[in-house]
Amino acid sequence: MKTEKHLNAVATSLVSTVHDTISDVNGLFEKLDRKDLIETDNRRLWESTMKSLGGGFQEVKQNIDYWQDQIQNSINNLHNDLDQVGAFQENVSNSQILNPFSF
Repeated sequence: MKTEKHLNAVATSLVSTVHDTISDVNGLFEKLDRKDLIETDNRRLWESTMKSLGGGFQEVKQNIDYWQDQIQNSINNLHNDLDQVGAFQENVSNSQILNPFSF
């Protein structure tokens, strides 16, 4: 009788352990399902954000390219103006050397 009670206690403990294990495994599967949902939502949000920002980045790049062209044009114009001033000064200096009394 003592052996049967002991076996019954061990069996009850094993059944309880199996139920706890099943519950733990079910909890893990539920956690994995929630994790998958969160990752799917995050991926969807990421893609949406990248689409929204993609257009913004393109617009910023176009603005930078525009202003870069404007600055380059200004530098080129300034360079040409300085070349013309230098050429004018050279002409003035040459004419004074050739005819120092002409003002």
